[in-house]
Amino acid sequence: MRKKPARTTSQPLPAATTILVRPGTNQFQLFLMKRSTESSFMAGNYVFPGGILDTLDKDLDQWQGHGDVPMQDMMNRIGIDNSTTATVSFAIAAIRETFEEAGVFVGDGDSAAIKKIAAINAKRQQQKLSKDWLLELVRGYNVSLAFSKLRSWAHWITPAKLPKRFDTRFYIVFAAPDQMAAPDNREATDGLWISPQKALGANLAGEIPLSPPTLVTLHQLLQYTDLNHLRDESRQRPWGKPILPKLIRTPRGPIFIEPWDPEYNTEIQIDLKDLEKRILPVGSPFSRVWHHDGIWKTVAV
Repeated sequence: MRKKPARTTSQPLPAATTILVRPGTNQFQLFLMKRSTESSFMAGNYVFPGGILDTLDKDLDQWQGHGDVPMQDMMNRIGIDNSTTATVSFAIAAIRETFEEAGVFVGDGDSAAIKKIAAINAKRQQQKLSKDWLLELVRGYNVSLAFSKLRSWAHWITPAKLPKRFDTRFYIVFAAPDQMAAPDNREATDGLWISPQKALGANLAGEIPLSPPTLVTLHQLLQYTDLNHLRDESRQRPWGKPILPKLIRTPRGPIFIEPWDPEYNTEIQIDLKDLEKRILPVGSPFSRVWHHDGIWKTVAV
């Protein structure tokens, strides 16, 4: 019998995600969207706006002169691999996807440009948005893409055992207190502004199911109860090492092992006995995320 060829690991697609933050009553709020239940990746989970890079995002010549800060400033703050192309293309994708998925434009313009952006948003909600809408906008109107508002937060890579993988840069953007946002009703079917604490509590209760990277990110943000504290942290925050979890499939559901787990670089042992009793409350340190009853939950080792 001829041996089957070895299954190759899929190459992660470059992608960008934006953590939209605005002031809240007691704590700052973030915008989360529910992915369509028909999605092929994290269906039904709440995530931050984002998506994969398009060909146009990577064409530097098209974006020259349309940013609000010099290239060297971008490289100093959000530079990727000392590459101008990577730095600009991921930033463009973050701006484009934030508008396409949430209706929030990370940029500035005169009155004519603002009217045009409103018209484009109407087309977005009618699912009639052209593929090159952003390029048409910056070419035809007095628009400046606000690269200065993008701040690096984290670099995630989807585990190797998943068929659909992404190499994703998570940016953070601080929005106005009255910032409105709305899902596109195609890839995302619901959207809400919520504090990290409330979102994590609702996830544990099964009300707002979070994707694993969203779950981890919200735990990271818990330590910043003050918006100014978060602003200060994000000003000089480096990308850091990629967060590449390991996926362990078990009879009781999949478990993600995060890079800071004590067994990450060894043969991982998972005790499935009384796993429910090891589910952690919101805010507890963790390194493992278990898919239990349709919800991703943090569990003790």
